[in-house]
Amino acid sequence: MLHVRVLAALLAASTALRKDTVAFKVKLPLRSSPLRSPRPPGAAASLAGEQQHVVQPNSGRRRPATSMSLLRTFEASELQLQRFIGELGFVEITDWEYNRQTSPVDPSTPSRTLNSSGTTARLFEARTYGNAKVVLKEFLPKGLKLAYREIEINDRLQDAWDQKNGPGGRPPVLALMGSLVADESFKSRRFLEQWVSKFPSLPVPAIGSVWLVYRWEGLYTFASFPPAKQESELFDAFNPTARTKRRAAFVKQMMRGATNALAFMHESGVVHRSLGAPSLRVNTLDERYPRQLEVLLSDFGFATRLSEIDDETIRRASSSGATSPFAVSDFLFREDLYSLGYVFLELVFGAFCDDKSKRPDQNSLKRLLEDIFKGDFKAFKDYCLTEPAWEPAVEVLDADRGSGWGLATALLQARGTAASNFDRGGYGGDYDYEEESAPEGGPGDVKEVSMSMASTRGVLSLPYFTDAQR
Repeated sequence: MLHVRVLAALLAASTALRKDTVAFKVKLPLRSSPLRSPRPPGAAASLAGEQQHVVQPNSGRRRPATSMSLLRTFEASELQLQRFIGELGFVEITDWEYNRQTSPVDPSTPSRTLNSSGTTARLFEARTYGNAKVVLKEFLPKGLKLAYREIEINDRLQDAWDQKNGPGGRPPVLALMGSLVADESFKSRRFLEQWVSKFPSLPVPAIGSVWLVYRWEGLYTFASFPPAKQESELFDAFNPTARTKRRAAFVKQMMRGATNALAFMHESGVVHRSLGAPSLRVNTLDERYPRQLEVLLSDFGFATRLSEIDDETIRRASSSGATSPFAVSDFLFREDLYSLGYVFLELVFGAFCDDKSKRPDQNSLKRLLEDIFKGDFKAFKDYCLTEPAWEPAVEVLDADRGSGWGLATALLQARGTAASNFDRGGYGGDYDYEEESAPEGGPGDVKEVSMSMASTRGVLSLPYFTDAQR
């Protein structure tokens, strides 16, 4: 019996962080933020042309810091907690393979098992001494590796953005402003009394816990969209399909933003490895304004730089046919795309299913597609049509000659593409949609439809993004 772990959380959890590059008390560059480190009077004029050498967390090198790249280590006295937002954890997903034929409904031979980590982080809304609204992400002691990894990856992505676009801009990721570490002051009588008074049901922070300070970007994620209440347009009553078209356009813009953000991450030499709907932040849920939508990536506790891939991942990539560093990188890119495929399906089936009790989650969709129908999209579609609540989602996927099914197929098949199709450019293989394997009304009904994705950004050239909605 062989078990294969497919979620990045499992793989990254066993990856040891480089001890020589992680300082316990971390200083982070403060970019594109209204906060500034206090300076003595008259210092501003001389700082513009001055360069200091500072060590970036986990970089293992030194680089010049200017007024555009100020460091900030927050003190507890600079932050005022406003309210408790919630707790975070992760789920370990293990896919099982057997050396004999099994039934997907036999509980003794599960195809997939899930194990929860419990709480690894807590979220709080807070204010800085300058009255700026921020989110505090407190990593509990068992989640410290995730905190340090999140710091390292955020720093790497900002570096990559600055090198390409110049300093002062911001990448499509949640903006990390700084950090603090719970020290002995968290044991003081005054702090404990205030904590118990404000958060009587929450355990007191442990000494050594790491708190990351994020700029307030709201709390909406892809998972927030399906249940969000929407405003109707004046003429919706005269056009029964107007709401569906408007909602479909917003979902398409969400996926375009997610693909752009993931492409930037991959082009920066980083893979996410735990991508899901909660990892994709949005600034609005109002489907009437898709052009105002901004999508940001977050939650990098399991992300990995391609230059630091662990041996277990290399062995797993090799067993799938990867024979070069480029092939291993593509193997990891494709795993992120595979995860994005389920984000897409979960979003569509959630957004176009009015019955909340019948909105499938990612695990339910994976069980249907992989365990029950063995990747047969036509059989999956036929099954969906037997559920009246899912018919609107099928219609959206069918639109534009099945371009929605085409996107889902390309993303979910990315992980299974033969390693021999990999090349130095990234996605060297063609995705051919055979008529007998594609759903009716999908890409298989169009002769010789194939796509070559030269990179993650190449996903945006698929018909789902390029064909206009009819």
